[in-house]
Amino acid sequence: MIRHGGKRVIFLLLAVLGIGCGTENKDEVLPGPAAAATATDTVAPFTREGLEVQREMTLLQQRTPPSLELKPGTTAWRAMERSDQQAVSDSTRHTLPGAFLSALVLSLGWPDALGDAVWEQTIRVWSESDDSAVGVVLQWGMQDDAVAGRDLRVQLRLVNGIWHAEKLEERFHCRRAVSADGVCS
Repeated sequence: MIRHGGKRVIFLLLAVLGIGCGTENKDEVLPGPAAAATATDTVAPFTREGLEVQREMTLLQQRTPPSLELKPGTTAWRAMERSDQQAVSDSTRHTLPGAFLSALVLSLGWPDALGDAVWEQTIRVWSESDDSAVGVVLQWGMQDDAVAGRDLRVQLRLVNGIWHAEKLEERFHCRRAVSADGVCS
């Protein structure tokens, strides 16, 4: 018991001893997040190599039993559709690459899906130099039977103090497989 401001305050320290926290089932099919090290686990965060890593995809691949004959995978990066590229307005003026990326996400309407059709959205920016940056938006947990997530990659360039998109690309994370023509099946 500790006195704080004239009141007696009781602090209770709870220690979790691990009772019931482990599993004795050696035949468990679905490994938890602490599964064996993967290729993405060796990529350090806050590096250029770690910028585009969607760790949830690796976990999906680990958790998919071979007996289902599914091959979750990620499509190759490809140029965004013209209609989406039109969301990038020349009138948008941002002096920081992160602000530009956030405005782009808003103009695409992606936040509207968050919490409804998409579980999470992550925005990352890697500054390559004083006038060049790469930004990514990673979405995961889409309520779609074929597509688990989608990512946007933007090559940014600083011109006269304003950030502009030079190149927009997208890719998709497929729950079942990537088809021969490079889309989620």
